[in-house]
Amino acid sequence: MTKSKKKFHTPEEKVAILKKHLVEGVPLSDICDQHGIHPSVFYRWQKAFFEKAPCFSTFQRFRDYQTGEKGVQAGAEAHSEE
Repeated sequence: MTKSKKKFHTPEEKVAILKKHLVEGVPLSDICDQHGIHPSVFYRWQKAFFEKAPCFSTFQRFRDYQTGEKGVQAGAEAHSEE
């Protein structure tokens, strides 16, 4: 029985892999096969990414403002002011 070597992924590589699924819509199974990772590893990276991105909601509101869309966050704030 041979042990498989763990591949070290840099933070930049992890973000690029997350982006493929979350932004580009590539199926997770394809990403895992392509990069030799287990889905649980992907979800661990995803969890860490969102836990360490506290400004995500601020970025989302800014992006919605620029595109003229009313996002979920902005809609919730509008209802709370009524």
